[in-house]
This record gives sequence, C-alpha cells and structure tokens, in this order.
Amino acid sequence: MNFIPLIDNKPTEEELRDRRLAWINALESGTLNQTTGRLCRIETGFPGIPDKLSEKLSESFCCLGVACAVYNARAIPTKSLWTEPTEPTGRGYVAWFDGQLHSPPPDVLVYYQMTVVEQDKLIHMNDYEGLSFSEIAVYLRGLWEL
Repeated sequence: MNFIPLIDNKPTEEELRDRRLAWINALESGTLNQTTGRLCRIETGFPGIPDKLSEKLSESFCCLGVACAVYNARAIPTKSLWTEPTEPTGRGYVAWFDGQLHSPPPDVLVYYQMTVVEQDKLIHMNDYEGLSFSEIAVYLRGLWEL
C-alpha cells in the first residue's frame, strides 16, 4: 500500500474537533458491537464467508474500526474502503479496511491527527484492558480536551 493522503492533512481546529467528536459520538452511541484483535468482525452463524452480505447476523468493531467507519462515511462517502470478506474466522469472517486488518491505515491517523503512540494506547485499552467504547470515549475526550 502506498501512502497517498486522500484528505487535507492540515484541518482547522474546528474541523479537527468535529472529526474527533464524530468518532467519539459513534463510540458513545450504544448502537455498535465491540470486538478485539480486528478492525471489524462479522458473524454469520455458520463457518466461512456468506454468499450474500445480507446473511450477516452482526457486525462488531474495535474502537479503531469505529474510527475507520466514521472516516470512510465522512471523508470518502462515495466509496467504501471496506473490502469483501476474505478471512473466515469461527462462525463468520473479518473485513479489511483499505488493506489493513488490525490497525487503521495512515490516512485515518492523519484525519484524526492521531499519533502512533495514541493508536497503540487505544489498541491496548480495547484489546487487552477490555475497556468499553464508553470508557474509551471518556479517555479520548480527556486526551483531546473535548
């Protein structure tokens, strides 16, 4: 994957605040299922990849997967960066985001002006500490003074 920024990497303070709040609001919405170890995990109820994506039972994201979904919806709404399912896992599969499985691509970090250290902290909070999306949102609000 070649890193070519798809978005302006120098947002105004107001734009950056709006981007970060959109992600935090999604985490706080209470409508998203949480997973670990992957940006997105989709359960189908049977082993393997479904014939139709409409056969999925549930979709779960890690906190950084939520960041990717919000980025995609806001920065590039005309094109999904989620790939077709390619990796069966248990009773479902995982989806890749712009060639990434475990962590966001560089464009997402640039979009939120997130450092690799911040990304790694969020991975640890989500995957190893088992913090909920709400708890992670509280951390992000404090980190970014929102």
